[in-house]
Amino acid sequence: MVTRLIPRLVLSLAILVLVLLAGASWWLWQANDFQVNGELRVSGLSGPVTVFRDERGIPYLFADDLDDLYLAQGFITAQHRLFQVMFYRELIHGRLAALIGEPGLTSDRRLRLYDLPRTAARHREMLGPDTERAMQRYAEGFNAYVREHAHEHPLELRLLGLEAEPLTVTDMLAMAHFVALSQGGTYRASLVLQAIRDRLGDEAVARLLPPAVAGQPLPESAGGPLAAEFALDDHGFADHIAVGSNAWAVAPGRSASGGAILVNDPHLDARILPGVWHPIGLAVPGVEAVGVALPGLPGMLVGRNQYVAFGVTNSYGDNQDVYVERLDPDQPEHYLDGDESRPFRIREEHIAVRDVHAEGGYRHETVRIRETRRGPVISDHGERVGGRVLSLRRASADPSGWEREPGFHTLWQARTVDELEDAARRMDLFLFNLVYAARDGSIGIRATGRVPLRADGQGVFPRPVGAEDDWLGWLTPEQMPAERNPERGWVASANHDLRPPDAEIYYGFSFATGYRQRRLARLLEEDDTGDAGEHWSYMLDIHNPQAEQVRPAMLAAMDRLLDQEPSMPGLAELREILAAWDLRDHRDLAAPLIYQSLYRALAWQTFEPLLGQSLARAYLSMPYLWQGRFDALLMDGELDGWHGVPGPPQELIERRALEQVLGELGTAFGPDPSRWRWGDAHRITFVSPLRTEGAGRDLLGGGSHPYSGSGETLLRAAYAQHAPYETRLHDSFRMLVDFGQADHMLANLAGGVVGRQFHGHFRDQLTDWLQGRPVPWHVGRDNVSPAARHRALLLPRPDSERISDTL
Repeated sequence: MVTRLIPRLVLSLAILVLVLLAGASWWLWQANDFQVNGELRVSGLSGPVTVFRDERGIPYLFADDLDDLYLAQGFITAQHRLFQVMFYRELIHGRLAALIGEPGLTSDRRLRLYDLPRTAARHREMLGPDTERAMQRYAEGFNAYVREHAHEHPLELRLLGLEAEPLTVTDMLAMAHFVALSQGGTYRASLVLQAIRDRLGDEAVARLLPPAVAGQPLPESAGGPLAAEFALDDHGFADHIAVGSNAWAVAPGRSASGGAILVNDPHLDARILPGVWHPIGLAVPGVEAVGVALPGLPGMLVGRNQYVAFGVTNSYGDNQDVYVERLDPDQPEHYLDGDESRPFRIREEHIAVRDVHAEGGYRHETVRIRETRRGPVISDHGERVGGRVLSLRRASADPSGWEREPGFHTLWQARTVDELEDAARRMDLFLFNLVYAARDGSIGIRATGRVPLRADGQGVFPRPVGAEDDWLGWLTPEQMPAERNPERGWVASANHDLRPPDAEIYYGFSFATGYRQRRLARLLEEDDTGDAGEHWSYMLDIHNPQAEQVRPAMLAAMDRLLDQEPSMPGLAELREILAAWDLRDHRDLAAPLIYQSLYRALAWQTFEPLLGQSLARAYLSMPYLWQGRFDALLMDGELDGWHGVPGPPQELIERRALEQVLGELGTAFGPDPSRWRWGDAHRITFVSPLRTEGAGRDLLGGGSHPYSGSGETLLRAAYAQHAPYETRLHDSFRMLVDFGQADHMLANLAGGVVGRQFHGHFRDQLTDWLQGRPVPWHVGRDNVSPAARHRALLLPRPDSERISDTL
């Protein structure tokens, strides 16, 4: 009898557990939801705003004027992304450690050094009335939700002990400056190259210069090394946003539909759900647009309206310089500008660190920061080269480069290419290549941002401080990379150097090697009249053009070692798999894993003996800095040609690399290479901000998935050299606009619309994204309304008062 009852008891308990889990899920979803239907009264509105939401939760806003539209955009953004914006604000202010403890301390120290809120406050004083009003209205709408809908605030705020506070225009500008900061990084490349120069000498470092500046004479080394010292600290969350992207446009004559086509897939680290981008539709009489915005900023950065379509890639213009400061020998708290002694500006930053063992739950740290006229002294804070005193100068922090009316929030309103280019010319902070197509058939590229005109025409190495300012102004729009309606009928940007070969003015030195660009150019040239489906497939292309060039050198290295040791375990099998490879970085193949592992090992075995572990790791973490030169050396069989610098011979480099590959992959994946799979190692993992690692990560997040592609394929899936092979940099959003199809664009998003745990639109677009499936995003009320699943009407409050004086 008891035996018969046991299965029933187990079944009953299982059913009870399922019921409880279902009930808990329903409660959590309800507890973290918000109103999407019916009327909502919103302070500050002057007229009604209709909000349609489609089956993926994408909001489409229809207003009678820009004032109400931007206010409504702020309100809807707060509904969807309140926690994300509040978290960004704490991050940018350097207050993350107070929320999450020790893991946030590194980025807090770094961001206190940059002091973006102070820069933003100065920037706000210079804003013109149109930009000020757009940002102010957005903030008013955001704050109306914060103030009037506290009962709907997301669970994440309560779980982290973070209180929603009013958003200010200064906060929003600080976010824009944070984006500008994340696009930089050239100064870190300068530090690495200087450290290599100190260690190996001028001839060796000249051989390692990236192609954009290869062959140019080296400037005199500033402030000879005082010590054999190098450090390049991790920036923590402040270094979390990597950037890249592909974008191209084809003229109507190359399009099957007869309309111009634009394609864009911004490459970011968007693995923390719901992702970086906020999908949205914006419409006022005469202009109806759809695309993606950055939460906390009005307008949209990527998208289309009925007239133009626009996308962005990172341009890698060089807008940062490191200076070697000279101390006043008679006054230790002074530095020298020419012969003039100036006091360092000293500020102290007090950081609270959440700590359950400390009194009151927090411990406190004080960071002392020295500043010169050029910027903060970074060598006091973990970025050291040869004992020099180093300061950092950033164009984005220089008021002389700021526009009164920056154009970032007006792109979506452009009705002509001229209007679009005018907005691009006024985008002072962001270093983008704006790629565009238009209904009239125009296509083009325009670089944005401010790049300094340097007196000596170079910015590769740290610079000496002279008596005169060596930034003479800014490159003019005519000196910045741009192209419009070329005869070939297409334009493209894949983070490569867009300048013509005979360009004389220095623009930058650390660009993508060009593999993605060359693959894209081949596809576009082979296809005279591609349709939308073909162009969409190019975003998903996994052919590895780097391997096409480098594989012969790898096979030759294997042959040399097999000649010496024919019976070396596993080597013949590796060679056979690599030789038979079709050059696709597909997750179900073994060859991409062998290729990537061997490429990493060859680079490490070449540079680590010469540079040491710390410097080699820093150098190899910057592929745009070394990849082009290393690949040329590898293909030429000259890995040991270092002008007398002692290092291992090429045969030893190859042997060590192959032994490293056989050892690492055999240990991780077993002794049979035919059973290895790229996707077993190369994965992409989407996580909740509440649980980025450990138990429950996959339950709360979007799971870990085998993933095709690599850093060199058009389907971008790059990993960090020191942390293989987890995908870090990927296409965060995919978009295709065909002006032969006026009613929609095709898109998918790595994440979801709503930044609330357990919400139905927190991660629901991941499936389409992982499968590469395009989804229509509608343009225009006549197309949006029939597809709507929810309809809300935002109405003025009877006693509505604007709160601009608090912003």
